[in-house]
Amino acid sequence: MQVRIRVAAPLLFTLLVLASSRALNHMDQPLALLLIVPGYVVQAWLFEAHRALGGTGYVVTMVGVSALVWTLILLGLWAVTAKVARVVSILHGSSLLAILTLSTVTRTLAQEAKLIAAAQRVSVASLESSQPDVPFERWLAELGRVPRSAIRWEVNDCGEGGDGREAPTCVEAIVDLAADTTAHASLVVAGIDGRRSKPAIWDLSVGAGSSFIGFKTLREWAAYLRTHRR
Repeated sequence: MQVRIRVAAPLLFTLLVLASSRALNHMDQPLALLLIVPGYVVQAWLFEAHRALGGTGYVVTMVGVSALVWTLILLGLWAVTAKVARVVSILHGSSLLAILTLSTVTRTLAQEAKLIAAAQRVSVASLESSQPDVPFERWLAELGRVPRSAIRWEVNDCGEGGDGREAPTCVEAIVDLAADTTAHASLVVAGIDGRRSKPAIWDLSVGAGSSFIGFKTLREWAAYLRTHRR
């Protein structure tokens, strides 16, 4: 920006000197009068101060002052316009990024909601044949003797992600059994390739403090919950 002004300033001043020189001889025209006004004001002040110049001095004062003032005005407008354009560009870029981010977040949340809904609706009998044919969410609520709203659901990488590794997608249901005890049931709902699959048991555990107990079957996990629920 500074380099451009250094180049533009002398060129603009030269052009305005030429324009002011022509305007000096056409002051009966509004545009010419407007262009020569700065020099006219300074010349009038010099006249009042008894320092007005005549002949060549008069021309130099009228033309030089007018060209200088209009050069400063135009360069100032140019600088302000450039700053405004830069701010608008930054705001436009930030707004576009915010829109894209919001769109991505919204799409992700919608996809997670669908996966959670699928896990909640799946029949417990399809997860393990020894269990009743009822929706998983309803079965969990009855098993833990908690309202459905008390069950926490989250979408995660089945505990297999990290270090850049690909992992399947799980929906994990968490039920509070005591102040420091929680039951966890993870259902795999999508493979490593991201394709959705019928929900199936991935992991069953109970966390007590910093330790976890794992279970191989849904029947064993459910039996533990029945004896440790509130």
